[in-house]
Amino acid sequence: MNTGQTMITIGAMLLLAAMVMRVNTLFNSTSEALTDSKLRVLAVSEAISIFEEASGKAFDNVSDTTAVYDPSIFTPVNKLGLDSGEDASNPKTFNDFDDYLCYKDNPRIDSVQILASHAKLPFKVFIDVCYVDPSNPNVPSPIPTFHKKMTIKVTGPALGTDTIKMSTVNSYWFFR
Repeated sequence: MNTGQTMITIGAMLLLAAMVMRVNTLFNSTSEALTDSKLRVLAVSEAISIFEEASGKAFDNVSDTTAVYDPSIFTPVNKLGLDSGEDASNPKTFNDFDDYLCYKDNPRIDSVQILASHAKLPFKVFIDVCYVDPSNPNVPSPIPTFHKKMTIKVTGPALGTDTIKMSTVNSYWFFR
């Protein structure tokens, strides 16, 4: 091989090495994006599962066993949260929608594992529950109404500085 062919071969090898490095970088960034997306989907799934769990409970401790026709009979605003016999560490003891307010300042800790070979990643779930007026559900009502809003914020080291925030309104319906 002469000098020209050697130079072309070296150039081709450098070009091939550069392309391999670029493809490897793209694979790594794609993998990170997929992992980030998966973590956000898991955080949203956590919030939705809590919404579904809470929606399956009675609207209020008072409406658990009897029909209510006047919202002033519902639990007062300052008494929302856990009732006697309910335990924040065991949500199965909750009997109504506003019991989840116990996680407003002390978050519910859940963890997920993306792959069996990876460590579990913790999520902190903060939950706020308040009465709202249906004409303006973004403002808490100072008095009991037929509507309660649950806002869930999911944070965690795996989400970085992001916070997943979701809300739902649960309404009490009765038929005469």
